[in-house]
Formats: sequence, structure tokens, C-alpha cells
Amino acid sequence: APCIVVDCGTATTFNAVNAAHEYLGGVIAPGIMISAEALFSRAAKLPRVEIKRPDKVIATSTIGAMQSGLYHGYAGLVDGVLSHMIAELGSQPRVIATGGLAHRIAAVDPGPRRGGSRAPAPTAARFPNPRAVRRTAAHQSNQARSDHAATGGHGQERSAT
Repeated sequence: APCIVVDCGTATTFNAVNAAHEYLGGVIAPGIMISAEALFSRAAKLPRVEIKRPDKVIATSTIGAMQSGLYHGYAGLVDGVLSHMIAELGSQPRVIATGGLAHRIAAVDPGPRRGGSRAPAPTAARFPNPRAVRRTAAHQSNQARSDHAATGGHGQERSAT
């Protein structure tokens, strides 16, 4: 089966491999931290915020709105690129999430759809459970640095997966 590897790091890369294990090509997009840094540095009156999944998409505070935009905007980027790549591949590939920030974005529930039915969750359906995300040894060591940077050094301790 074909495969798409999504590496969520400084840049977010999507790499497609066919069933014969041949590299087909990929996509490079800014990572969530680059996006956050651009927001913090270019919009002088906006504070730095922790990148985390907010309780609600529609926020009632500036910090909540920034967290929602960063988190759900990035998830939308991942879902959108994956959807287009899957359409081009013409079959359902295995999708593997890796990188220091994969655990933050790997399972996103898009919420209810019109009429009360639930929309298929493109990211959640293709990525494993965040606790089951397989990371390379290099990415595991980078995770601590990424978490530190994402929380401004005030992150919560996490157990290794």
C-alpha cells in the first residue's frame, strides 16, 4: 500500500511513497512554530500563547482565539494537504505522523456536521492515536525542545510514548 509520512517539525513535510517503496514526491509547508512566531512577532499587540487544543473553536478571548487559530488552522492545513495527496494517489495510503509536534496534532476531531451527523475526521482517521505516534530517535530528542519552545518553557511534563 502507498504511504504518506507527515513530519511535524520546524517545517511540516508530507512525503509520498508508492506500494513499490519508491519516493513519489512531497509537500513542504511552514511548521506550526514558524506560523506562531510570525504571529507573535508581526502582530505587536498579540501575546505569546501556548500552542494547545482549545476547549472550543470559537473563542471568547484573544488568547483563546489565537490558540484556536494556530491549532485548528494547522490541523486544517494537515487535513487539506492529506486530502489532496490521497486524491492524487488514487488509493487510501497508510499515513504516519512523526516529528516533535506530531503528538499535538495527530488526532483532531472536526466536530459535528450539519444535520447532527459527524464529519469523517480526516486527521484522526489517518493518524494513529497521539499516544501511539511512532517517532524516530532523533525526533524523540527534539520533542522536549519543541515542547519547551511551544510553551515558552512552561510546559507540562509528559511521559514518553
